[in-house]
Amino acid sequence: MVDGNVPVALAVAASAAYPLFLPALDRKWRFRSREGEAEHRVLLSDGGIYDNLGFRVLEPGRDSTISVHNFPCDYIIACNAGHGLASGEGLPTRFYTRMETAFSMVHRLVGNAAVSRLHELLRSQRIKGFILPYLGQLDAEIPTTVKQLVTRSEVIGYPTDFAAMPDEWIDRLSTRGEQMTRVLACDYLKQLLD
Repeated sequence: MVDGNVPVALAVAASAAYPLFLPALDRKWRFRSREGEAEHRVLLSDGGIYDNLGFRVLEPGRDSTISVHNFPCDYIIACNAGHGLASGEGLPTRFYTRMETAFSMVHRLVGNAAVSRLHELLRSQRIKGFILPYLGQLDAEIPTTVKQLVTRSEVIGYPTDFAAMPDEWIDRLSTRGEQMTRVLACDYLKQLLD
C-alpha cells in the first residue's frame, strides 16, 4: 500500500468479517512494487482464516522486500483464545450447523498446522523457544498448580458474537490468559525470566 494509512476502525471491522456470517470488506488501494504503482481491489476478512495465531509476521526468513512487516525475534508467544476440543454435544443435522461444523473443522486444521510450524521452527533452531497460552487448556494438564485459577469451565462458555463484553467476562478471560501465559513461560521459557 502506497501511503500505509489504514484506520484502526477499518482493521477491526475487517477482523469481524467472519466468512460464515459477514462479507469481506471490498476496497481499492494503490500499491507500490518494483514495477511501479498500481491500483488493486482488495477483499479484507477475518485474519483467522489465514493465521489465527498471528505469528506469521514473526517467522524468521521473511523477505523484507516482499513482506511489509518483519519482526525478527528469537522467542514467540502466540496466544490462543479458542475453545479447545469439540465437546461432541449436538449433531449438525441442519444446513447451518453442518456448514458451521465443517468450517470449524477446517479452521482447527489450519490452527494445527500453525502449531506444527512452531514446533518445526524450534526443531530447526530458527527460533529459540515458544509458548502457546491457550484458554481452552485442560486444567488437569497445566504443568504447575495455579493459586486462584480461573478454570477452563469458567471461560469456555463465552459466546463468539458481536455483543459488548461485560466487565466480569473481561476480567475472567484476561485473568485466565495471564495465568496460562505465566505458567507456560515459567515452565518453558525460564531463560527469559532469569
